[in-house]
Amino acid sequence: MGPVSAPSTVQQASFVSASLLEVAAAHLATMFAAVERAAAAVVVAVERAAAAVELVVAVERAAAAVVVAVERAAAAVELVVAVERAAAAVELVVAVECVVDALAAVVGE
Repeated sequence: MGPVSAPSTVQQASFVSASLLEVAAAHLATMFAAVERAAAAVVVAVERAAAAVELVVAVERAAAAVVVAVERAAAAVELVVAVERAAAAVELVVAVECVVDALAAVVGE
């Protein structure tokens, strides 16, 4: 057996370089995983924002429907008032006819 020689400087540098490359690769993998998680978080945030916009649109539509319903209710109230006035006018005509009939009866006697 020959003498055992110490590793050469080139061998040592090669080993250190390989170790550094392994560490760098591990860091890159960690960074890529973090970027993937951040991208997924952005996707979730965008989806939630879209859902919030849809909710706002739905609330606006519901508010518009409430306004329409209130307007229709007001129109219905106006219709009821108009019918009541027409009924009062008919009652007035009937009362006038009764008075005219009564006067005619008095005059005819």
